[in-house]
Amino acid sequence: MDTTRSRIDLHVHTHYSKSAGNSLLRLIGAQECYTTPKDVYKRARHRGMDFVTISDHDTIDGALELAHLDNFFVSEEVTAFFPEDKAKVHVVCLNITEENHQIIQELRFNIYELVQYLNQEDIVHCIAHPFFKMSVLEPSHFDKMLLLFKTFEVRNGGKQLYPENMLELILKDLTPDHIWHLANEYDLEPVGRDPWIKVQVAGSDDHGGIQIGYPHTSTPKAESVAELLDYIRNGHTQPEDKGGNPLTVAHAIYSVAQQNFSRRRFHKHAFRKQFALHIAGHFFRHPKSRFARMQARTMLSAADRWFSGKKSPAKRWIRDPFWRDSFIGGLDLNFENSLKVFNGIKDACQDQLLNLLDTGEGMNTRSAVRSLLPMAPYLVGFHTEYRDKPLMRTVRKQYLPDIQSKVAVFTDVKTHDVRDSVLLQHFMEAEAVNSDDLFLFGLDNKVRLSENSIDFKSLGQVQPLPDSDVAFKLPPIFDVLRKFSEGDYHLIYIHTFGSMGILGLLISKLVRVPVICQYPYTEIRSLQINSASQKQAAIVTRLFRTLLKWCDKIRVDSDLQYKHAVQLGAIPDPADIEQNLSDLAKSWINPFSMLGQSSLSAFELID
Repeated sequence: MDTTRSRIDLHVHTHYSKSAGNSLLRLIGAQECYTTPKDVYKRARHRGMDFVTISDHDTIDGALELAHLDNFFVSEEVTAFFPEDKAKVHVVCLNITEENHQIIQELRFNIYELVQYLNQEDIVHCIAHPFFKMSVLEPSHFDKMLLLFKTFEVRNGGKQLYPENMLELILKDLTPDHIWHLANEYDLEPVGRDPWIKVQVAGSDDHGGIQIGYPHTSTPKAESVAELLDYIRNGHTQPEDKGGNPLTVAHAIYSVAQQNFSRRRFHKHAFRKQFALHIAGHFFRHPKSRFARMQARTMLSAADRWFSGKKSPAKRWIRDPFWRDSFIGGLDLNFENSLKVFNGIKDACQDQLLNLLDTGEGMNTRSAVRSLLPMAPYLVGFHTEYRDKPLMRTVRKQYLPDIQSKVAVFTDVKTHDVRDSVLLQHFMEAEAVNSDDLFLFGLDNKVRLSENSIDFKSLGQVQPLPDSDVAFKLPPIFDVLRKFSEGDYHLIYIHTFGSMGILGLLISKLVRVPVICQYPYTEIRSLQINSASQKQAAIVTRLFRTLLKWCDKIRVDSDLQYKHAVQLGAIPDPADIEQNLSDLAKSWINPFSMLGQSSLSAFELID
């Protein structure tokens, strides 16, 4: 570690933060954080932070508990409002007094008055995660932030940017002309002597007690809090470590949920639940006391003897060096370890699902859902992170027009066999998409990764219809979802409507990305013909009719397919099209609009 630099995590929470948290935490009745102020201080120092602060939501009660400690100062994450439309943003105010806190709470409902006060009192402050939509937030609000704030949190441990350094690039490329143009447009005086020069900082925004210090801010070596704040005030800062992603959000949910359940009193006979929570707690306690490490080693030795003669996936976890070290010493959730945790939980869930398929229970919906239930926090993480993406994409087009979003193509065959297909060429011509803007997600018998495509190895086969020879390959669902989250895709095109295509459709709803599909004539006809009964054929028809109505646009490549789509009820009868466009818009509203976008679905007949 570089001893010529000082480090601090400027954005950390304790159990004094009382906001509602995300939807999954509200569902289980958990608050957003359970970490004590003492634990924050201990973990921050353990992870190399030379200075420590606490920035709870609209309170300094937790920070005041540590105000007497060396190299600590009181901070607060203030919920501020644009008075013209009540749009909410978060402002981190550093090194404040109780009197400052009282005045800040009075002024926070008018962000212009709040910023004026902070500047008058020379209180160092920054705008936190500026693209996080807590309410209505438009590109104009970001423009105003550029005028109001000198310091920006460019990396946040709970928020993902596209690309990762997007905000850093925007701030780096600001010019005097641009700032004065915004000042004239909004009739707002920009802050600072050189308002186009911005200070960049980073903070973990930790709520689970497991990510403190990832990321953080570094400055030249500071001997006191005053010297550290001077370095930040004058822009001598460097953001360190990677920003957040859906995995870090999920792991915070795991940690908060574990702490929530461990505080509840279970029935006296629920020993297994208590023991399971006790084991889970060992992963989230970091650093650990000597007694806790000794206790963990004892439990591991007992578990190793218990599973030695049994066939159980738990043996792989017990004997894996990463999981053993994490259980004994505590889980240090930096970026690399977050990926290892994701892969471990994902592999265990997939193994359980494959066992169900081998035993013939794979089509039992309840059993399949139960096997994948541990992955629910990851689904929440992916869904949450994409909530802010439309705003980011609009702002990026305005400030970084050279960075283009890509189109994700989902197909159930090898990507090599798709890139030159006629259907894909038709799609590209109709949507004005270049081949360089495509990224193909395919399915094969082994993994192949290239610059603009990836073939995933299928996990096995699924028979959607009993007593039928028709089988779909089962894609590695969460590997596909994670790979998708690493790119910036403004559109999904479903080239084939097998299991991979259906997965692409579900992803589009989860992350609110518009989707265009190729009409699955071959898949529907194959399943209808191979149905063992009329009832099965009717189920196939209803299933595809529903899936197609989730799409924003359907493409057909022949009159035969067009007539079949009309007969299926996926698109309206051509005789009723012109006079019923308004009815069409109403009847085709996405039934899962709470997960995706509600938009006018349409169809195209390719000549």
